[in-house]
Amino acid sequence: MLNGLDSLLFGTFLGITSRQVTVLLVVATAAVLLVVVAARPLFFSSVDAEVARAGGVPVGLLGFAFLLVLGLSVAETSQITGALLVFALLVTPAATAHQLTSRPGLGIALSVGIALAVTWLGLALAYFSLYPVGFYVTSLSFAVYVVVRLIRVARRRTTAFVAEPA
Repeated sequence: MLNGLDSLLFGTFLGITSRQVTVLLVVATAAVLLVVVAARPLFFSSVDAEVARAGGVPVGLLGFAFLLVLGLSVAETSQITGALLVFALLVTPAATAHQLTSRPGLGIALSVGIALAVTWLGLALAYFSLYPVGFYVTSLSFAVYVVVRLIRVARRRTTAFVAEPA
């Protein structure tokens, strides 16, 4: 499965076996089902753990279950995509979405959309290039975050400059 450090970090994105696809499908289905079943209490405990605990939500057990599902998903996915790409697709789309909105539902939708867009664009660029898919996906994901962050900082400075009395 893993052929050394390169494979661990960068995976074998275009060289996966049918067995890996089957195992990934089972893990993904279980993860999605568990998150869908626990979505409301998970969201409640994420927003305000103390109020959720007072409302009878088992915050500790829920947090443990979520981390277990996340760990299983990352462990299975990293064999295919590599640890660096998994990290980049877990963190940067969510961080970018967080810069764009404070609404949780919209943030999740934006995060998924950004991850899909950079993945497909990375695949297309890698097809016509010598560089691996992970390089493009990670670079594009980070570039989108940097651009959104710079735009947000520029808007804040413009708003502060306009708001100052002359």
